[in-house]
Parts: sequence; structure tokens; C-alpha cells
Amino acid sequence: MKKQAILFLFLVLSKANFGQPIPPLFDSIAARFPNLPTGLCAAVAFHQTRWQANLDSNQAACSGRPIPKGILGWIVNPGTVYRPHLVLVSELSGMSATEIIERPENEVFAWSKALDSLAKIQQPTQSEDWLSLAFELSELPRQNGSPSDWAAYYWLEEVAKIWRQLGGPQAEVAYFKPEIPLAGAERNGLDGVATWNPSPACNYSSRNGSAVTAVVMHTTQGSFAGALAWFMSCQSQVSCHYLIRSSDGLLLQLVNEDVKAWHVGSENAYTIGIEHEGFVSNPAWYTDTMYRVSANLVQRICGRFSMDVSRTAWWPWSAQTNYAQNQRPGACTRIKGHQHYPNQTHTDPGQHWNWARYADLIQGAKPIETLLGSSGTLVFPNQAPYSNDSLKQWLIRVPFGRVNLQFNFFNLESTWDYLTVYDGSGVSSPLLAQLTGNQLPQSILASGKEVLLRFRSDCAIAGQGFSVSWNGTVGAGEDSIPPVTQVDSLTQAWISQDFSQGFTDIDSGGSGLQSTYWNAFHHDGQGYYGRPSLGMFADFFDANTNGLHPQWTLVAGQWQQGNGQLYPLNPAQTNSVSALAPQGTQGERYWAFDFVMYPNGLQPRTSLFWVAAQSGGLGRSNSMELRIEPSGTLRVYRWEQSQPQLLAGIPVLVQGGQLQQVVICRRDSTYRFYLNQQYLGELAVPLWTSNLGQYISLETQDAVVAFEAVHSGPGRQNNSAVWVTTGLFPIGHLPNPNPNPGQPGGRILTLANDVAGNLSSWNQRDCQIDFTPPYASSWIHDGISSDLDSMYGPQWQMHWANSADPHSGVFDYEVCLGSLPGQCDIMPWISAGLNSIWGQSQTGLSPGQTYYSGVRARNAAGMLGNAVFSDGCMWLGPTGGAGSAGIARVWVGPNPFSSELTVMFEGIKAAGPVVLLDVHGKTVWAGEVPLQGNLTIRGLGNLAEGVYLLSVSGLSGVKVVKIGL
Repeated sequence: MKKQAILFLFLVLSKANFGQPIPPLFDSIAARFPNLPTGLCAAVAFHQTRWQANLDSNQAACSGRPIPKGILGWIVNPGTVYRPHLVLVSELSGMSATEIIERPENEVFAWSKALDSLAKIQQPTQSEDWLSLAFELSELPRQNGSPSDWAAYYWLEEVAKIWRQLGGPQAEVAYFKPEIPLAGAERNGLDGVATWNPSPACNYSSRNGSAVTAVVMHTTQGSFAGALAWFMSCQSQVSCHYLIRSSDGLLLQLVNEDVKAWHVGSENAYTIGIEHEGFVSNPAWYTDTMYRVSANLVQRICGRFSMDVSRTAWWPWSAQTNYAQNQRPGACTRIKGHQHYPNQTHTDPGQHWNWARYADLIQGAKPIETLLGSSGTLVFPNQAPYSNDSLKQWLIRVPFGRVNLQFNFFNLESTWDYLTVYDGSGVSSPLLAQLTGNQLPQSILASGKEVLLRFRSDCAIAGQGFSVSWNGTVGAGEDSIPPVTQVDSLTQAWISQDFSQGFTDIDSGGSGLQSTYWNAFHHDGQGYYGRPSLGMFADFFDANTNGLHPQWTLVAGQWQQGNGQLYPLNPAQTNSVSALAPQGTQGERYWAFDFVMYPNGLQPRTSLFWVAAQSGGLGRSNSMELRIEPSGTLRVYRWEQSQPQLLAGIPVLVQGGQLQQVVICRRDSTYRFYLNQQYLGELAVPLWTSNLGQYISLETQDAVVAFEAVHSGPGRQNNSAVWVTTGLFPIGHLPNPNPNPGQPGGRILTLANDVAGNLSSWNQRDCQIDFTPPYASSWIHDGISSDLDSMYGPQWQMHWANSADPHSGVFDYEVCLGSLPGQCDIMPWISAGLNSIWGQSQTGLSPGQTYYSGVRARNAAGMLGNAVFSDGCMWLGPTGGAGSAGIARVWVGPNPFSSELTVMFEGIKAAGPVVLLDVHGKTVWAGEVPLQGNLTIRGLGNLAEGVYLLSVSGLSGVKVVKIGL
């Protein structure tokens, strides 16, 4: 349970970032403490762990300090350096220490309860008071005139800054600053740029004449302030030369470079140690600012000690490799991680440290040699072997077609020297190959006219080099035949329940299918849309509305919808809208954008953001962006922490005023790009740890742009069925039946691409959907024109009110006849067609018995509505009698009559019914034939004047006339 809670919090908060809104966990608990200031607990948690439950609790700290636990960074075993803050919070909150660290909810509640308890005693009145109370719950020593005072100050400074960025008040921390200011100094052993904050002499020693020849990268496994307090204590018996803060790159020098800091065990004498704030499991700590400050520091150190900056770890395996595993990198690599030194068990800076990027920052920009021509050969080096510590780059650009590389010779030191091939003009372009060893590589076909070759060698053992020829070839070795995909037909014409939808996918070009995708659209009466909660998103802007559909959120500018398009009203400004569409940052998925674009300013562009972490803001914080410029370039950016990284520039002409169809296909973390069915290339994009890919966003600037369709759907297995759900509970792919019998309620879409990059045409199938029965008829009457209480003649007849079905329409009616209401024992349900009048000869009916007519409607989807039954009608027989009494003759008088009738019989053999009916067939009097004598019917004076029918068993009816009194 504990592990599940931590993982759940990580999933919920993994997209949170510095300066973003407070996560729901903190708000929900804050509501229970209305007297506490909003956001203070969240600020402390962000400072301590970046809101990520610590995944490194079993990882030894680089400096030997206790590992913080939970999202609030608890020091469970504080020793003599830290305060027992967990014990304090336990006492103030009434919760045990074990209970507190068991779940993130408990941590936040206990901390808030403890702060609330302190506030009741000290009664804070301003933000600085609250900040001071929060510090009382930290692990850091109180300010007491010792070197650790600076740790307390930096804690207060950082938490105050975070609190403010989370919407809290401005807190002035100058009051807490130690009296002796820290300042840079220019003398031997000091950096001169870093702020000098000396560790006590008990934590370092003499180098005893050893020269400085290496620099070690560490991760603090905790906060900047917590690490500083540790290094300022003699009890820690550890130190480092430099400490760097994550958020802003604050650089402290703790130990003079001339002396030996205690940071890497047996390797201390010749090394300089740099600690970087953070945890090895969370790359959010390794900010761009931190990388740059650290790289600049290393440049200065290398300059002071004559170290070669090219001796920096950079290999593809650097972040995942520990020395204890395979003794690399070697001793001649001078700038590397704690994990790369002998006699170590630590793994910092760990798998998220970007060594290639760090090495490039340290070494600075290197020249690129451009090679032009439709063909040629590159031989490196001119004279073998190549040099150690080499970094060479060549940009090959052909005038047409795609770059095709053929290797003639290849001999590099395996695992240590590499030739890297990029599908574009820079290292941010897609990676085509990382080559090492002496095996001749296979040919490489780029997606465009440029490839960047980057060769790098280490500090020892050189190979003979390589020879590679190139030419511009259109379709060299390529499959140019697009695959074909289709949505299989179903056996049933109408869909009334969840179903299995099959697909047929075929690739005839030879490269084989790579990915297949699908989508399900439902019609809500105005247009087709997807279900984002099920991974489907779609809007074809069909709704007849002047505003945005509710699934879109206005971010900037004004937007209008009409005539099947969505467009900004003021093209001269920046306009953007976003829609919630959970997409994730890996797995198979497609995105499609259809639009028309006209330039309308100096810098016209259309930006399509997908897998965006936020609906708005610079770069949507974390996202992928395809920026389209009419100048003939598509640029692909990856945004992380609102910082863009140009991954590729694609030279493609976008025709103004013509419909452009952009399709992006993802498989795992590789994206493929298409414009009007033309394959543009692919990019391998590193995953984000703090991006859940929640939004799609459209942005325009200096351009008239009209979007005609935006949709995105998940991948599926080739030639396999998917399960499609209908209805509202649970939420289905196709929740709505047809809005009318002629408008399909759903649509299934499919798309495929092959290994060579060819994209299929779209294929779709409309779905006729109705999962609700037709309405029941409002009434049914016995007889063909009015509701009869008795009936005679050759047929039983009925008529009813028309039913309706707004989704699939009424297909036919079914009728039945029963001896009791709701029963169909006399005649089972049979089809009556679409007429609302029915009659049919019946056998087996008993004169004088009452029977009940029934009707129900069936819709085109085959569903039956509720049955409706009549109030009953007496059957008088096929000739109008109500039975067979065996009467030979009958006389009626007087006729006309006023108040009574006398009926005289001849030849009575048995009793039988006598019925007086009005002109509508309704019974106004009923009795029986007497076994002897005449029958007098009295009490008829209240009947209306007119013609009546006297029905006697076995005889034709006798018409009689009623007159007034």
C-alpha cells in the first residue's frame, strides 16, 4: 500500500514544475487548515523534493548524509548534524513518525498540523513569521553564529522564492541573512567566480603534494541547503570543493582547490569535487542553468590545472555505467562522475545526467566542415591512425534527393570511439546510427538532403578511421508503395451494443507495416467528435456555432467557428487555443491537422503543439511543436521546462491558400512527419519525466489560418480487432445513437504506415447506431375507426397511434390478441407492417368473450418498444350474434321506442346474450335471452335519440330507433 501511494503521487505530480500551480494534494489538505497560508507547505515540499516522492531512499548519499524520505524530505535518522524534525512534527501533529512517512497525504497533513500548532503558540502576523515557523519544522540547525547559518539562510531564501512563485506573499529574507557576508575572492586556490563559503578545517586535509588531474561530478541526494549544512559540520567528516544550486545555478566554493576535500574516497588526493543539488532519480533537478554553471566552472578548473576539456565523459553508455561494473571510463578521462571512479559504490550523477550535452558545453562550439555535391567520398583521417581526443564534424548536403551513405572502410576503437550519423544538419536532428568497432556498417539512407557526421575519439588507442561515399538518390533502396488499410464491414447493419471492429492492413511495397492507428468519432447532433478520456480526439468544426466547442479553451486572441472552419479573427497578433486530449509521451499515436494558411505579416507562422503539458504558456511548458512557416521551412521543437530545443528544420514549401494536411505518427518516442501525404522524416525524441502530454494546442502569428480538422487517435495491432464501446455508462467510444435515421451516429477511422515511411490513405466506415427502443404507441383501440366495446363480423380489427424512433426509425409494428390484458395467448405477435390499422379473420374466438388487442413497434436496429394493450372488446361472432342460443325468430317493439323495448322470441332452445349497441359499436345495455317468455328492456329513456342495433344470439342485428319522450 505504501508503494502504491507513492507511485500514485508521482503520476499525479510528475508534470508539476517550478512556478506551476499547487498540486491538488496540497490544496485538499490545506482546506482543513484555513488559518494557514496557502502554498507554504507546497513550497517547502518543492524545495525539498520537487514534489516527487523520493525514489532514492535505498541509494546511499554521495556525501554520506542521511537520505531524505517522502515528498517533504524527512531525515529519519538525523544524527548530530540535523535536527530531529520528524520527531517534532510527530509530537505536534499527534501522528507517529512511521505513520507520517507512510503516505504522502499523511506527510502533508502532519506537517500542516504541526505548523498550525506552532502558530497557535507564536501567533504569526506577517509572511516572514510564517516562513520562520516553517523553518522550525525543517531538519536544518537553527542559526547560532556558526557556518551552518548560511544553510538556514539559503533554505529560507529558496522557500520564500518558491512560495512567491506559487502565488504566496512576498517574504523578506534579508532579516535572516548572517551578519558576515559571503564574497568572492581572488587568491590562490579560490575560483574567483564562486561565492566563498569555507567548510571547517575538520572536513578536509592536505593533498601532500598530489597534483590536481581530475574533476568529479556528484549529486547531493537532497537539497542545496541540506547538503551545505552537512558540509559545514565536523560530524559529517566529508566535504566538496563546490556546491551548485539547481534553480538558479548559485555556486558556492566550500574548500580551497589547493587542499584535499573528502568526497570520493581513495581518489580524493588528485580530484576536485562538484556537488549538484538534486536526486539521481529525478532529472528535474538537472536544470539548464545548473549544467551551464557547472560546465563553465569546469572550464575554469581545466584552465587552472592545464587539463584537456576534451577528456570529459561523453560516451552513449556514460550515464548508465558504473566503474564497479566494467571499469570504465578509463583513468585518462579527467571529467567524469562519482560512479566512474574505482573503489566506489555510488551511482551519481546517474542515468539522467546528460554527459553528451555536458561535454559539448564544456568544450564549446566546434566547427563544421560542409561537403557539397551530388556525390563524393569522405576519407578520415588523411593519414592513419586518427588522433586521440578528436572531435570532427562534417555536414553533407546534396542538391537533390536524399543522402545515401555507403561505407567503404570502417575501423574505430570499439566502445570508445564513435562515428555518429544524424538525419539533418545538427546534433538535434534524428539519430540514424552510432557506429563503433571494425564491422562495415550497412548503408544509411537519410530522409532529406543533409546528414551530419560527428566523429569522436577518446584519449587512448586510435583506430584507422573510415571511408564513406555519398550520393543524392531518389528512392534508393526504398519502398515507395503506400500500405493499404480498411475498416472491415460488420455482419449487422445497425449497432445496438458494444462490438468488435476488425481491420485489414496490407503492405505490398516490401518494407512491411510499421504502425497502424485508429479513431472512433461520435456524432452529437451537430458534428463528429472523439472521446478524449478514451484516447480519442476529433473536431471537424461542423457545429453550427459562432463560438468555440466546449472542448476548446481560449488561450490568446479571438477565434471564430463557421462554415466548417476554425480561425482567428485578428491574424496580426498571436492567437492560440487548446483542447484537453490525454496523449502520453510514448506509445503509438497519430495526429492530423488540416488547415489553410495565408501570410499576413513579417513573421507568419502556424504552430501545432501536441503532447503539451499545459494549455498555455511558453511552449506549453513541455510539448512538441511543429512550427510551419511559408518561407519553406518546417521546424520541430521539443519544449522542456518552457525551454525550446530545435530538433530539426525541414525544407518544405507550404503553399499559401491551399489545404495543407499535416500528419504526425508516433511509435514509442520516435515521431514521423508528413505533409500532404509526403514523408518528411522522423525524429527520435527523449522522453520527459515531468510531462503527461495532456493538451493539443493551435497557435498562429502574422497569418490568416483556417483549421478544417484536428484529430488524434491511438495505435492498434496490425490486422487485429479492437473493442468498441457504446452508450454512456461506462463512457463509450460511440455514446450517441444516430441523431436521425439518415445521419450515422459513429465513424471508425484507420491509418497505417510502413517501415519505409509511406503513409496510407485514410479509410473510414460509418456506423449506424441505435441502442434505444422505439417509443411505445400512446394508445390502441379495438376496431378500425373508433374504440369498440363489442365486435362482430368476419375479422378482428384494431388501430393505434403511430410510434416513433428518432434514431433508426420505425421498421414495422407487431400485433397480438389475448384473453387477458398483457397476454398474447389467442394470437402471438405477428408483423403488421407500417400501417396503423390491422384486421384478420380469427378462429377459436368465443362469442360473448372479451379479448384485448396488443401492439408494439420495432425499429430498424431490431429493438422492440414497450407493448400497449386495448381496454378490451366483446366478440359477438362472425354474424353479429353474441352466441348460439338457437332462436328461430325475434320481434322488437315498439320501434321507434322512447324508454323501453320488448323483445319477443320464438323457438328458444338455450339462453344467450342480448346486446344493445350505439352507432359506434359501444354497448349501452346487455342481458340474456330468457328461457321462456318475453324480454323487457327498461330504463332507456336517457339514451340519445338515434339508431341503435339490437344484437341477439345467432341472429342478424335488428335496427331500432330511439325517440324523445
